[in-house]
Amino acid sequence: MLEVSIVLDLRCNIGGEMAGWMLEVSIVLDLRCNIGGGMAGWMLEVSIILDLRCNIGGVMAGWMLEVSIVVDFRCNIGGRMGGWMLEVSIVLDLRCNIGGEMAGWMLEVSIVLDLRCNIGGGMAGWMLEVSIVLDLRCNIGGRMAGWMLEVSIVLDLRCNIGGGMAGWMLEVSIVLDLRCNIGGGMAGWMLEVSIVLDLRCNIGGEMAGWMLEVSIVLDLRCNIGGGMAGWMLEVSIVLDLRCNIGGGMAKWMLEVSIVLDLRCNIGGVMAGWMLEVSIVLDLRCNIGGEMAGWMLEVSIVLDLRCNIGGGMARWMLEVSIVLDLRCNIGGEMAGWMLEVSIVLDLRCNIGGEMAGWMLEVSIVLDLRCNIGGGMARWMLEVSIVLDLRCNIGGGMAGWMREVSIVLDLRCNIGGGMAGWMLEVSIVLDLRCNIGGGMAGWMLEVSIVLDLRCNIGGGMAGWMLEVSIVLDLRCNIGGGMAGWMLEVSIVLDLRCNIGGGMAGWMLEVSIVLDLRCNIGGGMAGWMREVSKTSSSWSS
Repeated sequence: MLEVSIVLDLRCNIGGEMAGWMLEVSIVLDLRCNIGGGMAGWMLEVSIILDLRCNIGGVMAGWMLEVSIVVDFRCNIGGRMGGWMLEVSIVLDLRCNIGGEMAGWMLEVSIVLDLRCNIGGGMAGWMLEVSIVLDLRCNIGGRMAGWMLEVSIVLDLRCNIGGGMAGWMLEVSIVLDLRCNIGGGMAGWMLEVSIVLDLRCNIGGEMAGWMLEVSIVLDLRCNIGGGMAGWMLEVSIVLDLRCNIGGGMAKWMLEVSIVLDLRCNIGGVMAGWMLEVSIVLDLRCNIGGEMAGWMLEVSIVLDLRCNIGGGMARWMLEVSIVLDLRCNIGGEMAGWMLEVSIVLDLRCNIGGEMAGWMLEVSIVLDLRCNIGGGMARWMLEVSIVLDLRCNIGGGMAGWMREVSIVLDLRCNIGGGMAGWMLEVSIVLDLRCNIGGGMAGWMLEVSIVLDLRCNIGGGMAGWMLEVSIVLDLRCNIGGGMAGWMLEVSIVLDLRCNIGGGMAGWMLEVSIVLDLRCNIGGGMAGWMREVSKTSSSWSS
């Protein structure tokens, strides 16, 4: 795949926070070649990226050229959990930045050998997992300059007596984890010996009805070397009361869970006691079969925890949205529609130890449910949108991901794009931005009166749009917290040449935007003149 993108973005702000002008010229060449499958067998990915940016004016003034060549060769032999598995991974990452914050060059060579062998089953009976990992990295240039070798040997012996979720179960686990780091930040060695006794008793069914689980865990760990050096004994008593309404995998299910977790640590970093109260609401809706045909599972989980004492003190709120789609479903505007999805697990934690975000497997996903017509009369749209504009990894800057849940109730008088239209819109917008300028979370309640007059077509050819907008917003969280009333008059003249995604497209846009804000961070008035031109080929 070859993607060529050229963007000219000229903005001039008069008034407001970003007052002044800025011209950004960006040319990006992204050439990728994948050979082989993903996890089974072998895979070679070669990626060459040229990113040339030049900012004149604005915050990021100056220019920057980043040249990145990445060669990722992986070979998997054997399965993941069953039997044994050997994964060999060699990654060459050569980057050169000229200008900008990350100026300089960096070469990272990484060789990872991961050998695992599982004997015995997973949860029932006994299981022994032996894992040997050799991770050799060498950085030349950049912040992490130097080399590092980590050797890790893990022996994990588990024995389960009794069933899994129903009745009682006793799990005995002994883990030996020997690590040795040479070079790098975690230099030195560490040996961790862990013995865990986990006794659980379940009363009630698994998924249907209610269930009470009582769990007592004794966790004795001893660390020699490393940052967690010393010993620690943790005694934990957990009461877990769950109530399920609805079926398991078919149709819908609502699970309400209240957990009381009392722990006492002696020694170690988490020394002292801790009481955790957790309330979890898990709403799932399954449409279609499980394996045959298609299946769509939508799961929204709200997990509110409050810790008293211990290292996890204070509170934590986790919002999790899981979409598991195994087939395409639906039409475009009428009824419901789901576009492009495999498996997505998006979590956002606010507060607590795991504060931040986690995203597993991402592609662009747009799930919409429309009630009512499209642009005429009234319409209620429920939308879950994930927009990932770069690869995710580590804590690297330069990428942005926006997760948005939007409830949009609109009433339109007049036509859609041509002629005139008056739109009254009430929008609830919950967003979580990771990586971008508005990083963090934000809840926005917006009431908008939008009077538009369009002359010309929509995306093809030319179009002149005159828009007068009254926008009353109330933001909770994020940088724009508080309330704001915005009066905006926009003249937007666009000329589109070419198709949408296939082939090439040139869009020339001249926008005059006069806004007046009362309240909020952008209080005052602002006039922005923007001319944007972009094209790409794939």
